[in-house]
Amino acid sequence: MNNWGGGDKEVYAQLKGKAMEAMIDSASGLIPGLKECIEFKDAATPLTHERFTHNTDGATSAWSWNPKKKFYKKTMGVNIETPAKNLYIGSCWAMQIGGVPGALAAAYQCVKKIN
Repeated sequence: MNNWGGGDKEVYAQLKGKAMEAMIDSASGLIPGLKECIEFKDAATPLTHERFTHNTDGATSAWSWNPKKKFYKKTMGVNIETPAKNLYIGSCWAMQIGGVPGALAAAYQCVKKIN
C-alpha cells in the first residue's frame, strides 16, 4: 500500500501521474468526452493521506468503520465537546465516520454552538 517509489521523489511523482491517468482513462471509457472536460487534475496516494492527515495505509477517515469497534453510542453522532471550556472539535475526529463528511458535520455543530 505504501510502496510508492521507495522514497525516490521522481519515481513517486511518475507513479502518481500514471495512476491518475489510468483512472481518467478508465472513467473516460464510461463517460465519453470526459478527458476534454477536465480543467484541473490532481492525485492523492496513501502517502498523501498520511502526510496531510497522519492516517496510515491510505485511510481516508479518522476512525475505524468496523461496527464491532464502535466507540460512540451512535455511529452518526457528533461529539464536539471537550473537557476544556469553550473548546470544541470541528474536525473529522468528532464523528465515528470521520473523513470530509464527519468534518463538515462537526464544523456545522460548532457554528451552531457558538452562535
